[in-house]
Amino acid sequence: VILVNSNPATIMTDKNLGRLEQIRDLKKYWKKEATDFTPWLCEEQNLSLLGDAIGIDLELEETQKPLFPSYWKTIETMTMGYGHGFAITPLHIATAYASILNEGRRVKPTILLGANNISSEALVKKETSEYILELLRAVVTETKYTGPRVRIEGYEIGGKTGTAELINNLGQYQKDANLTSFIGIFPISKPQYLVLTIVENPKKIKEENYNITGAAVNAPLVKNIILRMIEILKIPRLPASEILNAAIRINYHRYYVTQ
Repeated sequence: VILVNSNPATIMTDKNLGRLEQIRDLKKYWKKEATDFTPWLCEEQNLSLLGDAIGIDLELEETQKPLFPSYWKTIETMTMGYGHGFAITPLHIATAYASILNEGRRVKPTILLGANNISSEALVKKETSEYILELLRAVVTETKYTGPRVRIEGYEIGGKTGTAELINNLGQYQKDANLTSFIGIFPISKPQYLVLTIVENPKKIKEENYNITGAAVNAPLVKNIILRMIEILKIPRLPASEILNAAIRINYHRYYVTQ
């Protein structure tokens, strides 16, 4: 599902998960500590209010809440599996990824250097976190299109593309206008850095065969950002043996532990 960007698979996953479980998962990642979400788990309630209850505590007041559908039934549950039907901010995306990939512990965003922003609260199991890291690493090491555009020798980078059609003024999806993204995490063995880029309506260029996808547009951008981070922060390369051992552990887990 992750490697081949299978929308049908995500649709079936969320359909089997169900609407109420989907709501519980969303509020788990983006809840305010003192908020009671019980009303939004009831069929009678207007679920558009969920967006008012979910927020991120940041040192700045200029933050936005997610936008959820006011009519939330089976079709909305299914399309949300691949990102349609609701809207969240880049900060929400980064927070969710950081929390899942940090051994499943909640990471609270901050703009203060050195602030202790890692909670002991577990959102997912440590084993789940490790497996997601393996999948994101495989996106870079095993895909023919995305991988070469973001891969950097000596650095364990993982990531995921995102491509969605933009909506015009009539509320219709546009075939030739996309919102593209790529989120990169490194080093996979012990995640420390997360880079998210989002481009609205990128131009088609000949060098990328006129593709306007997250792989074509954003993966090279994330690679360039990481290269600058390596230079500025003086991030050392990992020894080839360490990267090889990590790859062996990933493949062993994928093919033997999870079968």
